[in-house]
Amino acid sequence: MLSHLVLKFKAGCVKNHIDNWRSVTTDPVILDAIKHNHIEFESGCRPAQTTKPRQITFSSGEKEIITAEITKLLSKGVTELTNPLNGDFLSAIFVRPKKDASYRVILNVKPLN
Repeated sequence: MLSHLVLKFKAGCVKNHIDNWRSVTTDPVILDAIKHNHIEFESGCRPAQTTKPRQITFSSGEKEIITAEITKLLSKGVTELTNPLNGDFLSAIFVRPKKDASYRVILNVKPLN
């Protein structure tokens, strides 16, 4: 039975199964994390960014790849468009090829660390 569940697993769909999570736990912290997938910082420890991320110059091919990958993420509901606000923490992105010849867009959160 478990192997059948593993085969059905699809990354990024955890929040779509909130009712199943509710049958396992009533912990509001866990349910909130599953539903909203956000990062919480300790009170008074909001990260501060003193400099802008380094501007990366992409080739036209990389720009097309990034646009296509971001479009996929938007259509899947993984991310959403927002307007930048004062105090936001900005991170650079870059692309790397995968073994199957597709590409992965990587969000560089190292400065957040």
